[in-house]
Amino acid sequence: MSVWLQRNPTARVDLPSYCRGLSPFVREALLFGTKAGALKIHSGGTIMPIVSLAALGRNGSPEVTRCRKRAHFMGRWIARAGDPVTMLSLWGLTV
Repeated sequence: MSVWLQRNPTARVDLPSYCRGLSPFVREALLFGTKAGALKIHSGGTIMPIVSLAALGRNGSPEVTRCRKRAHFMGRWIARAGDPVTMLSLWGLTV
């Protein structure tokens, strides 16, 4: 991932500000999802869906499906790239 980011530096432009802007919505979605029984947060901080994300994607609008697929790709890419804290810092994000 670090090589890709070096070749594509514009990919991280404004990402931290986008993430800060989305954080209230993500926080609200996590609260809603846990209270509704759709998400479970484990002691290590791992968030797991109770319902199948694939099933949710089939029922969503094309935009929702596209967003879900892109989020899944990014999550998988970051998870496989190494230490999460290091990977997020490469993107200009902090934990």
